[in-house]
Amino acid sequence: MIYIVTQHFSLNRVILLLIGLWPYECSKLVQLQIILCFSILISSVVYQVVSFVLFFCMYVIEYNSFRVNRHTMKWSLEQLQRICNELKDEKEIDIMKKCGDYSRRYTTLIMWLNVCNIIAIILFPLVLYIFDTVLRINEYHLTINRLIQMLIPKHFVGRENYMYIIILHSGSTIMIGGIILVATMTMCVAYIKHACGMFRIASYRIEKAVAVNTMKNVSLENEIIMYREIIHAVDIHRKAIKATALFFSGFQRSRFVLLIIGVLTLSLNLYGVSFSNVIRYIFG
Repeated sequence: MIYIVTQHFSLNRVILLLIGLWPYECSKLVQLQIILCFSILISSVVYQVVSFVLFFCMYVIEYNSFRVNRHTMKWSLEQLQRICNELKDEKEIDIMKKCGDYSRRYTTLIMWLNVCNIIAIILFPLVLYIFDTVLRINEYHLTINRLIQMLIPKHFVGRENYMYIIILHSGSTIMIGGIILVATMTMCVAYIKHACGMFRIASYRIEKAVAVNTMKNVSLENEIIMYREIIHAVDIHRKAIKATALFFSGFQRSRFVLLIIGVLTLSLNLYGVSFSNVIRYIFG
């Protein structure tokens, strides 16, 4: 027997537990995690402007879309577990196990890439502090001033004085947002991979039915076996489509909004860069 949640979605479970999105956990600690993540994300949205607001809104929308669809995700995983419990053929079980192995490898790869990104974000303020305070190198001091102008919006009062606090807060938001994106993205990919596994099982059952039909000694028993395999293939195909459609039905609107916000954020940031270059060119 395959235990989908504990075997194939173990890494996804750990990441989703970190941010309180695992549908099987609804304790007070999980509610505290949700409040904490929301507080940090929304606090970043509140004090940022225009492109910064849109950039951090993507994290909020992605987080909220999974929080709202917790029960849908839970039902989809339970449906996937029921389908796996019905598998008896060794090859069909092996197909689902390969899907689980792929999901774990993909999740591990993306998770390590995000860990490297988090380490870089943590080290960035430390490196700035060493260059600015400990070494006191003029060239690096000029570079730091340029970085402040690039990374911290102009509406911050005393941004040079509170540079490290602002960078720390923004960095923590980006780290939590990165974990949210990794958790949600890998969960969707893992579920899609298992849905593809169910389609492969349906194809395998059709192949078995065709193999029975092409046998020379066609008998009533062989016809019954062939029809049974076709029925089973159609059944698992129908279940795969139904489960996948339900899993992603709650994310359609949020994905559409994220697409619009992503385009707007990119456009505004590119406009801001080009406008800054024009001003610098005109006024020297």
